[in-house]
Amino acid sequence: MVLDWLNSLETDEEIKEADKAIAFVKRMNGAKLALVQVPQSNRDNIETRQKNALSCLNAVAKRTVEQGVACSFHPNSPLGSVFRTAEDYEIMINGLDPALIGYTPDSGHIENGGRDALEIIKNIEIVLITYILKILIKMARGRQWAMASLIFPQ
Repeated sequence: MVLDWLNSLETDEEIKEADKAIAFVKRMNGAKLALVQVPQSNRDNIETRQKNALSCLNAVAKRTVEQGVACSFHPNSPLGSVFRTAEDYEIMINGLDPALIGYTPDSGHIENGGRDALEIIKNIEIVLITYILKILIKMARGRQWAMASLIFPQ
């Protein structure tokens, strides 16, 4: 589920969308809900945006757990992402409530933020719901590089 989460509390529309996604995932026995924040075009007001995102993520996660569904946060790495750098990841890990929400690391996004993906995944102290390993592979025909993603459920 991908939402903006720009305010300190979820908007009515975000609550409606999140609750719809939670209800949908609940019908799929054992499925997990991945939460992703829409990246913005810049990193202005980054501290406020990080605090707001964490507030909303934990609020969604609380409702998710109440419905018996596991969820995790999947940060991304465009330049306007609020959880991109080493400092951002520290804030993210300390701000997510581990009783409610896990973390879905993505090696491609971690590397794009200037971090060592293996170090992040090895040293994380929050529940890994799943992880995504991206591998560059050389295409035989066009001699172009392509990226493959492998998703490993926990």
